[in-house]
Amino acid sequence: MKKFIAFLFAAVLGTSLGLFTAAAYEVTQVTDETMASTYRKGDHVLVDRLLFADLAERDFARGDVVVFANPMYMETGEGDRMLKRIIGLPGEWVSIKDGIVHIDGVPLDESAYLQGSRTGDMVEQYVSAGSYFVLGDNRMNSTDSRSETVGLVQKKDLQGKVIQQW
Repeated sequence: MKKFIAFLFAAVLGTSLGLFTAAAYEVTQVTDETMASTYRKGDHVLVDRLLFADLAERDFARGDVVVFANPMYMETGEGDRMLKRIIGLPGEWVSIKDGIVHIDGVPLDESAYLQGSRTGDMVEQYVSAGSYFVLGDNRMNSTDSRSETVGLVQKKDLQGKVIQQW
């Protein structure tokens, strides 16, 4: 009887841990080159979904690569989710001058992840409360917050943060 109880306990514990892991993390494949050279088409990434389970309690940092729902893409059949880097935080002004991103008028150092893929100018845009300004690392080939089809990403649409790549 003790062996049966121990087996039953182990089975329940194993199943619970498996369900927790499946709910907390997701492996997804990069489907385009908009985040190159950081992430290439075909790369696999591990997305931490548990971190974002209670969005009202979470803050996101500049530089985080996030997965988010994009209702416009769902309508056009281009997919239902996007992978982009958070650049502008709520309450900030974002602009692009001579290919350099500026936050509240100060040039942003993107040398850790951006390698030469710059873009043209963008007029200053205010990031409203509860939203984020996102860009792809491949600035010349990315549909992101500069586009009306994406715009500012609402906090409620964020689905997770990329924590690993292979």
